[in-house]
Amino acid sequence: MVDFGTVSKPELNSLLRQFYGSVRNTKGQQYAISTYVSLRAGINRFVNDPPYSRAWCLMKDNEFTTSNNVFSGLIKSLRRAGQDKTEHHPAITNEDLEILRKSRAMDPNTPRGLLNKVWFDIQLHFGRRGKEGLRKLTPQSFVVKRDSAGTKYVTMAFNEETKNHKCHNDRERQNRRGAMFEEPGNALCPVASFEAYLSTLPESAKAFYHHPRKSVKPGDAVWYSMEPLGVNSLGSMMTRISEEAGTTRYTNHCVRSTCIQRLAEAGLEYGVRFGSIF
Repeated sequence: MVDFGTVSKPELNSLLRQFYGSVRNTKGQQYAISTYVSLRAGINRFVNDPPYSRAWCLMKDNEFTTSNNVFSGLIKSLRRAGQDKTEHHPAITNEDLEILRKSRAMDPNTPRGLLNKVWFDIQLHFGRRGKEGLRKLTPQSFVVKRDSAGTKYVTMAFNEETKNHKCHNDRERQNRRGAMFEEPGNALCPVASFEAYLSTLPESAKAFYHHPRKSVKPGDAVWYSMEPLGVNSLGSMMTRISEEAGTTRYTNHCVRSTCIQRLAEAGLEYGVRFGSIF
């Protein structure tokens, strides 16, 4: 076992060099390229998130050069062997994203539209939870903060970073953890929608996602019932939203693919949270 709080960069580099070259699935076979990429990104996020908060980059720091050489060699050999498998869950196209944002399916002025929009925004910005995890979210799972420039953002309610977690600015730190920043002047600002949604939940709501009330009148303070959305409803959210909006039929996994694509375009790594790697 590795103590990620005390392991040095050279020590972790040596372990990663062995890990990248030897990790296999339960049948003893190599994984698809996308799986290896997710594994490396996941370890990177794990060591940088609280409680370890190492502020390292496993992909770029010089101390990890040899392990990354092993990783690059592995990817090249898989491609030569024709194992560069295609993505089964395509990212949402820019055209469909535009349709979705303007559709009644994600109209923040209606209870169902606001629910759908907040769900979509959270998945697009955080994108790390399955349907069971979504069902476990509560209003306390998120916190609203401001960065040093006064910009408001939403992040997960992790423990505060340790003193060792040093980043150049607030946005860099939050990109390591996942954050959803406000967009002043945008009527579809994700933070504004998030706050509007929270303000219309029942005061004693214990879950985050709730069914819209069957009848809501203008001026009603509460838009949602005490009944939380179930696992199956949360698992098919994107399918229902895309069908209502009239776009290609997408799934929840497609939103995750879109999240990964957007981060890649921004030069950031996406990763799932790992409880234990070594």
